[in-house]
Amino acid sequence: GVEVECGYKKLLRKTWVKRLSDIFRPRDRSRHSFEMGHRLLDAGIPTPEPLWVIPPPRWSWNDPAYFAFEWLPGCRDLNAVFKDYVELKQASPDRARKKVYSITGELATVLGKMHVAGFCHRDLKFSNLLVDDSGDAARIYVIDLDGASASEGDVRRWLWNLSRLATDAVGHPEISRAVRCRFLKTYLAVNPRCSIEWKAAWRMLSELIDKRLARRRDRR
Repeated sequence: GVEVECGYKKLLRKTWVKRLSDIFRPRDRSRHSFEMGHRLLDAGIPTPEPLWVIPPPRWSWNDPAYFAFEWLPGCRDLNAVFKDYVELKQASPDRARKKVYSITGELATVLGKMHVAGFCHRDLKFSNLLVDDSGDAARIYVIDLDGASASEGDVRRWLWNLSRLATDAVGHPEISRAVRCRFLKTYLAVNPRCSIEWKAAWRMLSELIDKRLARRRDRR
C-alpha cells in the first residue's frame, strides 16, 4: 500500500550454451536470486530486499527474466569506493586509512556471518559488494545472488570463496598487505567454525590466489 523506490534488472544469459543449459536447471536463476535474497535477510545478512521476480517460461531458452529489488541510493560498489580513496588519501591520509579500516572490518564481519549462517556466494568480487559509507560506520550489502548457495561448507570452501575477493584486493594498489591481514583476522574472529590459525589461512589464500591468477592467464 506504499510506494517503494526500487531498481530492476533484465536478466539474460550472455551465451547460447548458458541459455540452453538453463532449460534443464531445476530452478530458474532469477527465482533462485529472489528466494536466496530473502533467506539471507532472514539470517541477518545485509542485501537489498528482493521485491518481485518474473521468470521466463519454463522451457524457454531465449526469453529474459526480470528482477526488482530495494533501491539503496547511498550505496556504491567497492570499485567506486576505493577509486575515491586515492583522492581522499592525498587530502587526508588519516581519514582515508580510517575509512578503509571501517569498510574492510565491516566486510569481514558480514562475510564471516554469512559463512557461519551456512551460505556461500561463489562470486565475491568488488562489483558484487555495495558500500554505504555516508555515515560514521560503513555498511556492506551483498548482491548478485544467482550463484549463491546454502551449504554448511568447510575451511577449504570458505577460503576458496574469499580468494575471489582477495584476488581483486591483491591487484589493487591502495589495499596494503596490512589491510588484508586485518581483514583476515577479523573474518576468522567472526567465523569461529573456520578453525584455522590466521597464518595458515594466509598461506592457503595465497595459494588459491595464485591458482585463480593462473586460470586467468590461461584464458587469455
